[in-house]
Amino acid sequence: MLYNPDLQAKVKHEPWQEILIEVADLLEREGWCQGGNDRRCIIRAISELSRSGVGQAVSRLSEHLGGSIIDWNDAPGRTKAEVLVALRDCAEKK
Repeated sequence: MLYNPDLQAKVKHEPWQEILIEVADLLEREGWCQGGNDRRCIIRAISELSRSGVGQAVSRLSEHLGGSIIDWNDAPGRTKAEVLVALRDCAEKK
């Protein structure tokens, strides 16, 4: 589900949460990949958003995934749907 300002207006997110939501929307809209190619993996998408909260977004997501974001992203059988759910679930945690 792409960002809907009408639905999100009622929920106040911290900068790191907004970043994860934006990353999920970006990957949903423009594509996700494992390894490296012309599309974006989670880390590449996060790195494109250089602003306050990026470091905390990476830390929170790594904790949510139980380790390395890169290893989790590149795990055999990982799907785009799993990536989007993980990003959005993590963003909704306090």
